[in-house]
Amino acid sequence: MTTDRKLYQTAKATSRYADLVAWVDGLSARHQDDVAGLVLLSGYYFCTLRPDVLLAAAGALPMLGAVLRYTVSPLLGWLQMPLLKWAMFSPARVPARFEAEYSPAMALRPSQIRATSVDGALMIPSALALRRDYKDLTLPAVIIAGQGDKAAFRRSSERLVAEIRGSVLQIVSGAGHMVHHLAPRQVAQAVERMTEASHGQPGVPGRRRYDVSAAA
Repeated sequence: MTTDRKLYQTAKATSRYADLVAWVDGLSARHQDDVAGLVLLSGYYFCTLRPDVLLAAAGALPMLGAVLRYTVSPLLGWLQMPLLKWAMFSPARVPARFEAEYSPAMALRPSQIRATSVDGALMIPSALALRRDYKDLTLPAVIIAGQGDKAAFRRSSERLVAEIRGSVLQIVSGAGHMVHHLAPRQVAQAVERMTEASHGQPGVPGRRRYDVSAAA
């Protein structure tokens, strides 16, 4: 098994989403000829001061984290859930379908709280580790962000588009962090265009270069 494959299996098996995202970004940087392009949504790409991340990471601490996950964390989560939903979607309203189908009980299981906490703990280190590789990416990239994102903030995407040569930034007006819920057609079109153009790309037989300017 290759090193990249081992990293993927480890990230997947431990439910470490930040590890998995870092693996994908790192793999894209190292194996650009094997990747058609990138469609990036509401990402945390650069290290910033995040007190909320430090608080969330408490659930990942040995012993103390286990105590929190099985006692007060689920209760606090229930109380904070309306505010968290508002923060994820604001300035847009939380969609009725999300309200009907999203399960707070599933999100507040101890195992899920641990996964979320580990994800939060790895956000800043992952951003620090990846920031030097952005300028070396030559892949076509479409970066989509919500105009009013209160979780990852639009300026992170604006910085990234300046780092990746030839990338395109799409700002979704009136949307917050959850752009895939608020503008699913726009996201799907970006992915579909990248897929359709994944034949004739230089360096890979049968690929052609994706014109990101057409996605703007």
